[in-house]
Amino acid sequence: MEVLRDPPKASTFVPLVEHQSTTPASFHSGPPVLHYYSDRSKLIVLEHEIDSAPAFAPILAAAAAHQHENGTQTNGEQSQQNKQKVVEDVDVWVASE
Repeated sequence: MEVLRDPPKASTFVPLVEHQSTTPASFHSGPPVLHYYSDRSKLIVLEHEIDSAPAFAPILAAAAAHQHENGTQTNGEQSQQNKQKVVEDVDVWVASE
């Protein structure tokens, strides 16, 4: 997982459907294949799992800078271990590179 500060341009990828419709001349050249894209995703991380993926830290830090404590959600009797950090409006790009 890689955190990008600036979104890539969709034109720099080959859509998966197009890639699968032809046999490439070489499997090591050409633009990366875009497997999935969503600009309306939500990242939900349990607080005790934040350290398990280094990419979570900068995403959560950036989200915290833009919102006050709205990112921490609790559900009444929810234990400390089950508290969630939520980041709205995350762009997700799943590509071959």
